[in-house]
Amino acid sequence: MKYFYFVILVFSTSLNCNSQIISPSDSLSLYIHKTDSTFNTLDYNSSLKYAEKALQIAKERKDTYYQNLVKIKVASAYQKLRLFDNAIKTLKEITLSKNSTQRELLNYITALNVKGNVYYSKYEDDLAISFYLKVDSISNAHHYINDSQIKALQNIGLMLLRGYESPKKTNYGRAKDYFKMAYDKAKSSNSLTEMHFSGLYYGSTFVETDKPNPEIALKYYTEAKKYFEKNNYIKELNDTYWAFASLYRRFGRNDLAEKYYLENINKNEINKNNTNLGKAYWAYASFLIDINENEKAITAYHKAIETLKKEKNTDIGVLSDCLYKLSNLYHLEGQNDLAYQKINEYILYKDSLEDR
Repeated sequence: MKYFYFVILVFSTSLNCNSQIISPSDSLSLYIHKTDSTFNTLDYNSSLKYAEKALQIAKERKDTYYQNLVKIKVASAYQKLRLFDNAIKTLKEITLSKNSTQRELLNYITALNVKGNVYYSKYEDDLAISFYLKVDSISNAHHYINDSQIKALQNIGLMLLRGYESPKKTNYGRAKDYFKMAYDKAKSSNSLTEMHFSGLYYGSTFVETDKPNPEIALKYYTEAKKYFEKNNYIKELNDTYWAFASLYRRFGRNDLAEKYYLENINKNEINKNNTNLGKAYWAYASFLIDINENEKAITAYHKAIETLKKEKNTDIGVLSDCLYKLSNLYHLEGQNDLAYQKINEYILYKDSLEDR
C-alpha cells in the first residue's frame, strides 16, 4: 500500500489568527499568547481554557474585533477536541458587516476556514470544500491574499486526494492545480512559510504519479528545507524530512530514505511531540516492510502505538492502521496469539473512529 505524503500532512495546527496590536503586558494579550502556545503544543484543553478567559475580557471591554478573534481560537480548540457542534455554534457568531475593516474581514475569512476544518475533521468533504471555496472567493473579491486563503487551497488539494490508495487521475490533477495556486498566492504575498509548505504539497504530486519527475520535487523540497532550517521551524522541517524520505523510497534510494525517516524520528523525539513522533515511527515501519525488515518493522510499530497512545487526542486512524499492520506481521511470523490480540485491538479503535 502506498502512503501519499500529502495525505499525511493535514491542515496546519499552528494557531495565529491575525497579529495582535495590544500591549504584550495586557491581560488579554497574555491570555491570547497562552492560548496560542498551548494550542501549538497540542494541549487543547488548556488552550480552550485560556481562550475562554480571553473572550471574557474582550466581552467586558465590548471589543467586537477581539471577541471574534478569540472566538476563532475557541472554535479551533473545540475542533481539535472533536466538540464539533460547539465549534460550529461559536463560529456562527462571527459575521461581516458592510463597513468592516480589513482586519475584521480577515477574522471572517479565518472563521470560514476553520468551519472548513471542522467539516474536514468530520469527513464531510463536500461541506468542507464549500467553505474553503468561499474563503478563496471572498479573498479574491476583495483582492486580499491571506494565509487563510492559502491554507484553504492547500486543504482542497489534500481533500481531493485523501482516502485514495491510488488517487483517481481526475482528482490527482485537480489537487495539483490547487497546490500550485496556493504556492503562487503565497509567493506573490511574500508569505514564505506558506509558500514553502505549498511547495512541499505541490512537489509531492511529481512523485506518486505515472510519469514522475523527481527533479521538480527535489527543487521544491530543497528550497523548503533550507528555509525551515534557517528559521528553526521544527514541525515544518519534520514534514520536509518526511517528503524527502517518501521521494527516495519511491525511487529505490533506500539508504537516503532511511536516513530521512530516522532524522524525522530524531527531531520529533527532541521536540517531544508524541503525535508526530508516532506518525514518524508509523511511516518508518511501512518503509521497513517494503525492504523486508519485518522484525525491525514490528519494533517500529510498537513504538508508534506506544507513543500515539500517550496523546489524549491522538490520530486514531494512524493508530488503528499500526495495529492492523502489526497483526499482519505477527501472522506472517507465525505468532498467531499476538496477531489475534492486535487485530481485536484494531477493531476497537476502528469502531471508535467510525463512531466519531
